[in-house]
Amino acid sequence: MNGPRTQGEPTPSPCPVTHPASQQARTTGEVARNSGESKTIDLGGEPVNVETPRPPVGVRAAGRRLWLSVTDVYVLEEHELAVLREAVRTVDYLDALDRRVRVDGPIVSSPQGDRAHPAAVEARQQRIALARLLAALRLPAGEVEQRPQRRVGVRGTYGITGAVS
Repeated sequence: MNGPRTQGEPTPSPCPVTHPASQQARTTGEVARNSGESKTIDLGGEPVNVETPRPPVGVRAAGRRLWLSVTDVYVLEEHELAVLREAVRTVDYLDALDRRVRVDGPIVSSPQGDRAHPAAVEARQQRIALARLLAALRLPAGEVEQRPQRRVGVRGTYGITGAVS
């Protein structure tokens, strides 16, 4: 919405902090483990308070651990939080698929004979999706001081060579 805000409309809280690797921000002091609380980060000697984003509704234990492990250390922009939300949901879905495979076993009987459990097949696809989501966040590994190299575009599927268009 363009133009002046009306009375009662929430004022957006500008967050001057982006991804820590891009500005070498590091968490200092007590890190808020409870979502929705504030934490203080250091931007080149200038402490800034930011609010820790809340995990998505319905997140289970595995997803919550991923959410907290990222949001406790990094200040993410809104588009990065959207990617993290999907990664968290994917982790929870993988956990549920793993439980199903452990209950039923990795091989199931079907009218066509024994085959891999459908949940194991789906888990393989979800692991690929999770790897891509986490790579899209471009979080530094370990004590790296700068952001990993940026790819120009998303790597797509390969076309079939020699196919008629």
